[in-house]
Amino acid sequence: MNIGQVFFNSDYKGKIPVSVAIYSLLESSDPARPLHIHLVHDDGFDRDGGCAKVREIVARYPFATVVFANVTTLLQKHPELLGAKWPPITWAWAFCTDIFPELTGNLVFIDWDMYILKDLEEMYSLDLAKDGFITAAVNESRREHRPYLVAAGWPEAAGYSVNTGFQVIDTDAYRRENIEARILDWYAKYRKTAVCVEQDAINAVCGERIKRLHVKYNYTVGWLERAVKVNPFRKEWRVFPTRDVFEAMLDPTVVHFIGQKKPWRFNYRPYRNTYRAAMRELGFLENGKLPNQTFAKECLGRLADAYHVLLRLYVRLVLITKSRTGG
Repeated sequence: MNIGQVFFNSDYKGKIPVSVAIYSLLESSDPARPLHIHLVHDDGFDRDGGCAKVREIVARYPFATVVFANVTTLLQKHPELLGAKWPPITWAWAFCTDIFPELTGNLVFIDWDMYILKDLEEMYSLDLAKDGFITAAVNESRREHRPYLVAAGWPEAAGYSVNTGFQVIDTDAYRRENIEARILDWYAKYRKTAVCVEQDAINAVCGERIKRLHVKYNYTVGWLERAVKVNPFRKEWRVFPTRDVFEAMLDPTVVHFIGQKKPWRFNYRPYRNTYRAAMRELGFLENGKLPNQTFAKECLGRLADAYHVLLRLYVRLVLITKSRTGG
């Protein structure tokens, strides 16, 4: 059994989401496997009690350890990363082998607005070197939706672009091939046109050497509500095999709360109750309620929950039909 190595990052805004993400990881992990968590943060995260809270959470799980690294000074050395639409801490994973030079083997990066539902053993043991891959991630966009990236040297052989919210990084290959410096050089050259910042950089630099993962490892939580709008017998939906998307709707491994409606505030999205239960367990709910939660909103939330149950029944029926028809 491989040792689990996981990387999180957070700035001063992330105490609650990072704590919940780490808690979900620990709750879903096999306790027979050692798990090493690497948390990179800025000054504000520590001042807000983020490090203390994470230590408290990890201490509940004897199989896990956590190490911290304050990267405020490191990021200040790279002024080209400032002023982008995403905060500088977003770049932290790109410095993983610089911040933690002792790292070797696979490192799983997980964004702070994610919730882990299953053990990640398959990712810890993923053999990227066998086929010459440097990282692994889930698809996100078609080439025609990233013309600026094509113009910036994104290789056609890469296929679709990936989302960097969940990644597996072969730290040995990453270090050996000097990927950190290469993506920083790319961004320094193209930052005026880059839209997705470090995500664009890794797509352009690594291209076809990014292994594509099943969408269940970076499942966008809002997709369930679009299930009835998708032709289930299409070969592909967006940038995924349609069957894979329907499978992930029923049985995701990692849920990603992409968008403005984050689960640490009241909303009607799927998995809202799972997330709220974790916040309650960690002591983040004042009077048992989320910010902006009202009685009327909770009543509407119950209706949304019932609708999601019906949607999952529909998805299950679709998958049964596809299996019987070979679709």
